[in-house]
Formats: sequence, C-alpha cells, structure tokens
Amino acid sequence: MSEDLRYAVIPAAGRGTRFHPLSRTVPKEMLPIGGLPMIHYAAEEAAAAGFEQVIVVTAPDKEIIRRYFTEPADPAGLSKGAETMPDGIDPEARLADLQQRVEFIFVTQAEPDGLGGAMLSAREVVGAEAFALILPDNIWWGENPMATLRAAFADRATHLQGLMTLSAEHASLFGNNGAVELEPLSGARFRIRGLQDKGEGVFPLAPGAGAIKACPRHIYLPDVFDRLESLGVDRYGEKDDVPLLQELIAGGLLDGVLLQGRGLDVGNVQGLLAGNRWVDELGLPL
Repeated sequence: MSEDLRYAVIPAAGRGTRFHPLSRTVPKEMLPIGGLPMIHYAAEEAAAAGFEQVIVVTAPDKEIIRRYFTEPADPAGLSKGAETMPDGIDPEARLADLQQRVEFIFVTQAEPDGLGGAMLSAREVVGAEAFALILPDNIWWGENPMATLRAAFADRATHLQGLMTLSAEHASLFGNNGAVELEPLSGARFRIRGLQDKGEGVFPLAPGAGAIKACPRHIYLPDVFDRLESLGVDRYGEKDDVPLLQELIAGGLLDGVLLQGRGLDVGNVQGLLAGNRWVDELGLPL
C-alpha cells in the first residue's frame, strides 16, 4: 500500500431527495452558495490541500456536473457582474484556476446505493492507495479541513474522521447524526470510541450547550474497500457509511481530528439558505 495521498473522492450521485422537486432537474450539488455550485468548494478544498486527482462519482443523469468541471472556463465571462459577487470574485476565473490545478476523473454510479456504494465505485481508480473523501453538501469556513487531515495522516497513517464543534445556536441546521464518544490522544487528535446511529429530527443540543460531532471529511486506508464489500445494505437497499465507521471504531482503527473553523450542512433547504447568509457574514469558504 502506498501512503501517498493523490486522490480525493467527491460523491455526487445521490438523488437529492431533501431538495425535491428542485433537484429533479438541477442536481443538488450544482445549487449555489455565494455564486458558485456547492460541489465547486469541495474540489477547491481538495486542490488547496494538495490532491492531484479529484474523482467525482456521478449518476447517469448528472452530466451537467461533468460539463461544469471540464468545459473550458471563460475567465472574462462574468466580468460585468463581478462587482455583485462576494469580494468581487468572478466565478469563471475561479473555475479556470481550479481546472489548472487538478485532474478531474469521473466515475458513473449506475444506481445511487448509498455513500458506501459511491466509494466502491471509485475503487478501480484509487486501487491500493489511501484516499480522501469530501462530501460536497457540507462546506467549511476556516482552516482547510483536508489539509488538516492530511497533516494528521502524515504524522500517523490511519483511518481519519474530521470532527467539528457545534453550538446549540446552529444545531437545528444539522440532522440527528454524528454524535461521537472520544478519547483524547494528543493535541486535536482523538481516538473515536463510539458513533451514534442516524436518527430522526435535528441534532439534539440544549440551549447554551455545545458538542463535538463528526464532520464529513475523511481519509481512508485502502482496506476500507474490502470492508465495504462485506457490509450488508440498510432498509433502503443502500450501503450506508455509519456501519463502516462503527466497524472501524470497534477495532480501534478510527482517529478523529478536530478541525478549526465552522462547517455547515447545505444539503437541505434551511442549510442552503443559511450558507448564503454565512457567505455575507464570513466570506466565501476557504
């Protein structure tokens, strides 16, 4: 196994049911935050963290995502409207810069069968190498999450899970998942000892309280593929990632790294609206 990190996988083959009926025609991943599609930030995060290849897992009806990243950008295309963008940024120029920095590789997932299925779709490209996983419907303000995880991986190569702090003020913007039990190791690094199953509703936090929860930023060793193959499917016929993470935890194989900044789930209507408000408050991600 090579411990070099070349590949970042971005899953984008889901049905986007939380955005129906809008996502029946526009892929969720192409919905805008601050004038750029949410998936753009995931790719930029990977590029800024030094990943050379970005593997985008798409569905047959999401050709628009492939076109977005591969058709030549026009750096002057929106120059007339640049003054209306946050910090005067021209989205076409930003896309042109991204296209110069990474190689995009597209893998088609014939049927959306969960995050585990999306990861398995990338196996042929990744091979026997460790890789990063970045969910595009979660964006970040602050230090680059994948750069932080990459540094932790260089320090000790193991399966890694990003962690974030969450306040009661923002808990209603997150689903009821990601609660963790942690054992401190050193600095911002923890051994994860427990991860809750996904529940209904929003993340439960009492007024004024705070929590550390899982954030959908990961680095996986290549043995994760065999583990996924052996896992069953849930009641929806999908390979969910939670059983995989719980298996790693049971074996003492999953470390968590506390990320510096603020993350937001923009994969629902409330989060998408909040994300665009946060652009005004915090600036664009990264």
